[in-house]
Amino acid sequence: MYAEPALVPASPWLSEATPSKPKLTVFREGRTGNLHLAWNVPLDEEVWLWALYEKRQGKWTVQPLPAGRTINQMMRFRKAEVPEEVAVSAINRCGVEGPCNRVVPPAPSPER
Repeated sequence: MYAEPALVPASPWLSEATPSKPKLTVFREGRTGNLHLAWNVPLDEEVWLWALYEKRQGKWTVQPLPAGRTINQMMRFRKAEVPEEVAVSAINRCGVEGPCNRVVPPAPSPER
């Protein structure tokens, strides 16, 4: 058992395929300041897990998310919980992780 979420070690000898780098879309809600993060990969790819990395106070953590039957995912962070940086990668059934797409969330709009 791990103290924090972790990814299963890869078995690259079972598959030579490496998932593509996810396309990220990031936006802030003007009214609330909440951050929305959406991502996807090409339709022909089979993704087993998404690895959602969050950087808070200089430390990275990972949250494995099941991909299910969709290639599109979305995550929402409340204004007070927005990390310093976010990264997402796709993982295939053999645990092979593709390249990460990283983003620094935009600052919230000034309140009026």
